[in-house]
Amino acid sequence: METAKAIAEKGDKAAEFYHQKLRECGISEMSSLIRGLSGGYIPSASGNDPIRNPESLPTGKNFYAFDPEKTPSKEAWKNGKKAAQELIDAYRKKHEGKYPEQVGVILWSVETIRDEGINTATALYLMGMTPVWDHRDKVKDVAPIPGTELSRPRIDVLLQMSGLFRDTFPTVALLLDKAVKNLRQ
Repeated sequence: METAKAIAEKGDKAAEFYHQKLRECGISEMSSLIRGLSGGYIPSASGNDPIRNPESLPTGKNFYAFDPEKTPSKEAWKNGKKAAQELIDAYRKKHEGKYPEQVGVILWSVETIRDEGINTATALYLMGMTPVWDHRDKVKDVAPIPGTELSRPRIDVLLQMSGLFRDTFPTVALLLDKAVKNLRQ
């Protein structure tokens, strides 16, 4: 029932898309099952909840759980900005209106998979940087938030990432490195 409600909220066009893709699932799954049992290739694609990731439909693919190039997601960006602002506000309240000069952020792989990159987004926002997404919601670049829009000092972020994060999210590690280098110019 919740899935149907979420589809309805996306409108008639989305409902039509999901209806068609869901109808294709049975055929796709059976075809892939037979192909796999015969030793054939099953194409891969991203999985996840179809509302979060419409590309997961139709099912019957050799799915992977997430796409690291979509980190941080747009939803994680909203939540990460909010977390960063709450952190800044709490610090300022405690320190007579002063902004923090440096903040440490720890990046864990499993947590990043679960929340789609909230801590990554928090770090970027603290630095005064924003992700740049392409038409498929992949993060292709980072850009400075204009000072007039940011309306606060940029904060130095000390990033500590686990080895598994580095290995699972190499593109994110490179984007964070690019963000830091961009700010040093």
